[in-house]
Amino acid sequence: MNTNRDPGRNQLPHRPRLLVGGAQRLAEAQWLTTYGDTWHGDPQRVVLAGDLNTIGQHDPEPDWFRVPASRRSRHCHLTPGGAFGDTDRRAIQLLAKAGFHDPFDVLGQAPPRTTGYWRPEEAVERRSDFILANWHVVDHVTAADVHDTEATRALSGHLPVVLDIAPPAR
Repeated sequence: MNTNRDPGRNQLPHRPRLLVGGAQRLAEAQWLTTYGDTWHGDPQRVVLAGDLNTIGQHDPEPDWFRVPASRRSRHCHLTPGGAFGDTDRRAIQLLAKAGFHDPFDVLGQAPPRTTGYWRPEEAVERRSDFILANWHVVDHVTAADVHDTEATRALSGHLPVVLDIAPPAR
C-alpha cells in the first residue's frame, strides 16, 4: 500500500470509496433512528457525528447548477420530469423526527459551511458534516463550531465540527 503523502495537498493518495445517494442515506438513517431516544425504556445519550452528505433541514439550498450533473446526482432529488431538483434532505429530516437535534439550530447559530472549497468541480460551499445530539444530550450542549483555518483546509476537503457538552448535573 502506498502511503506517500502528496506534498502539494498534504493528504494520503486518493482511495476509491462508495459514494452513496439519497436512497442509501435514507436507509442508513432508518437504522440510526433506533438511537434517537430510549432502548428498552432506558434513556440513551447519543451523539452522532459524520459526513452525512446532505445539508441541514434549515440550511439554504446550494446552487447545485455550479456542480456537474454527474456529481449532482448524489445530492439532489430527481424530479418526475427527469431534471435535478432540490437537495435530498430525507435522511436528515428522518433523524430529526427520531430525536436527533442540530446543535447550531438549538443554539440559534447560522450553520457554517464544512465543504465546497477543495475541488473546483464541487465548488458549492455548503454544510455536509454534522454532529447531532439526541433528546438526552441536547440540553447539555454549550457550544458548536467549525474550525475553518488555513491549516484545516490544507488537511481535508471537510472542515472539523466541534461540539461542547456540559456534564449532566448529579
